[in-house]
Amino acid sequence: PREQLRDGLAVGGDQSSAAVCAGLLADKDVVVRRHAVRALRQPGLLDGRALDALLQATRDSDFEVAVTATQALGDLGGKPALARLVQILTAPAGVGTAAEASSVALRVAAATALGQASGHAGATVAGEQVMLPLVTVISTFREGAGEQRVRRAAAMALGRVCAGARQVPSAVLAALVTAVRKGRGNQAAWPEVLAALGSVVRVQRPGSDAARELLTDLALSSGEPGSPEAGLALDALDALAALRDPVVARRLLRLAEHRDPLRRLRAAAVFGALLSTPGADVSALVATLVSVPLQDQDARVVAEAAWALSQLSKEAAQAKQAIFSLRQA
Repeated sequence: PREQLRDGLAVGGDQSSAAVCAGLLADKDVVVRRHAVRALRQPGLLDGRALDALLQATRDSDFEVAVTATQALGDLGGKPALARLVQILTAPAGVGTAAEASSVALRVAAATALGQASGHAGATVAGEQVMLPLVTVISTFREGAGEQRVRRAAAMALGRVCAGARQVPSAVLAALVTAVRKGRGNQAAWPEVLAALGSVVRVQRPGSDAARELLTDLALSSGEPGSPEAGLALDALDALAALRDPVVARRLLRLAEHRDPLRRLRAAAVFGALLSTPGADVSALVATLVSVPLQDQDARVVAEAAWALSQLSKEAAQAKQAIFSLRQA
């Protein structure tokens, strides 16, 4: 009979068998528990009736059952599932080779499941509940390749959570600002911190002074073209273009002469966005944009500057055309 039960679970079932599978997660036979938790992950079979059993199964003494139950919580979603996933992710690392490997795999599964659960109803409401622990894991350095896997999984999960969120809570942004400043002195954790901040600035229009200063500093960073730091600088410039804060304009003007053409291109887009912003120093912005066709050899940068200038008044547009004519001479 137990062999038949195992075979039946391996084949799976319909929605009516969900409660049966959930009950079997407490079976004394580990093979039955493994088949039961796998069966629950089948499309259309998993629902809220299995929640309590899955929460308990994440503590199973069998590693495979615990990991699969953790993954299933990501499929299920909801605040109780998110809370348990956060608890798993932030648990202390295991002691000993085997325990450490199991701990890493379970925490990686929890991070991935948190990213998966971001698409479910209620995930946006629980955004801070999920994002802050992810930032903490990303910015807390623990030695070892396994711990780096956990940080990478957390950074990827944060990207998915941010992509599904309407807004990033200010507390999350403040935690990332702190993490970035601390991370500059810890090169081992720096890539994950950069990835996390990049995920946030792609979807956020931060209004705090700390965020504005951080984004400006990142936009002006000295990262080589193609490096992670340079990529984050481009993300920061995109965020600043959306922010349209005239305070940043004067510090960014020097980017018109940056050695990286992509940096110059994004900077020109920021200048164009600021032209119509109340309080902006329009004369300085126009002077910088007008100089671009005279000194920049990259057609993309020139085109971006031309488009920005085309949004100005008729008189300014005529001045722009005169500069372009001069360049062609």
